[in-house]
Amino acid sequence: MSSEMAVQFFARRTDCDETTGGKHLSPLRTEQRGTLSNAGQRRPLGGRGRRVHLRASVDRDPHRGAEPLRRSEMAPAGMSAAGRAGGSHAGRSLADLAGGGVGAGTCSQSGKVTTLEVEIKLAVPPTVPGGPGALFERLAAQETLAGFPLGAAQRVALRDTYFDTDDGALAGAGACLRVRREDGRTLITLKVTQAREDALTRREEYEAPLDLASLREVVERIRPLIGPGTVPFAAFAAGRPAGPLEPVLDVRTERIVRTVGNVATLSLDRVLYPGLAPEPYYDIEVEAAPGLADPAVLRALEAALTAAADGHLRPEGRSKLERGLALLRRR
Repeated sequence: MSSEMAVQFFARRTDCDETTGGKHLSPLRTEQRGTLSNAGQRRPLGGRGRRVHLRASVDRDPHRGAEPLRRSEMAPAGMSAAGRAGGSHAGRSLADLAGGGVGAGTCSQSGKVTTLEVEIKLAVPPTVPGGPGALFERLAAQETLAGFPLGAAQRVALRDTYFDTDDGALAGAGACLRVRREDGRTLITLKVTQAREDALTRREEYEAPLDLASLREVVERIRPLIGPGTVPFAAFAAGRPAGPLEPVLDVRTERIVRTVGNVATLSLDRVLYPGLAPEPYYDIEVEAAPGLADPAVLRALEAALTAAADGHLRPEGRSKLERGLALLRRR
């Protein structure tokens, strides 16, 4: 994996009016050096070295007063789109989506680094010997995989709500915005596909507990795609239409999780699309541990899983969102 490539941001505050009780910021002139796009246009991004003028606003938490939005300096992992590109957006990063976006009320800067997700995803057909459920139970019980010890199996229930604009601007740019509820926690996740080759996918990911600050962070990054408009926190957190964003898909997952030595995490997913598919989908995901995104290791684990299923597994390049959107189109 190539070393991280920093993307530099430079912002100049042109006006900050605090007379209204909450901080208000005139449009900032923001110049980004790196891969950029012209802001405010709902189309795939990819221009370079352009000046953009952006404003973003999120409903304020009345208990926090006039806490300013914060603008992030991102250092996405640099990589080329190896193998078969995952659509026209392959090689794009969260910095591309940000387009130099600055939230309204920004009077300071903070730095954040997004993470790189590298995973193998396999689909389990219903014709697998003994059925997908039996295969999952075998994998949940065995002690090793490709010579790596497997950690204790943990079972978790996930509920994911995916958001997009009414014209699918995020999906069109290879981005995925999700709210996940898991074990009493609520997380917000923004992912951008960088490269895809059969079962192997690389994505940049920003994930944090859902609160006003993390929603602001995400809105900053996607503002060029979603256009102007306030994103009400309460509506977004409840999975309801929230300004320019609206819920487009609800997915339920019953997951068995096991660590694979110190190199990866194995997830056995029984995926439900309420109202869209009468039967569950069965997926196997192997995600590389942070900093250990070696495709050779993931390919070895893929081969071991395929052997355990007597060769019945098949590569699944689509994400849960992409598959769900395909089901929606068939209705």
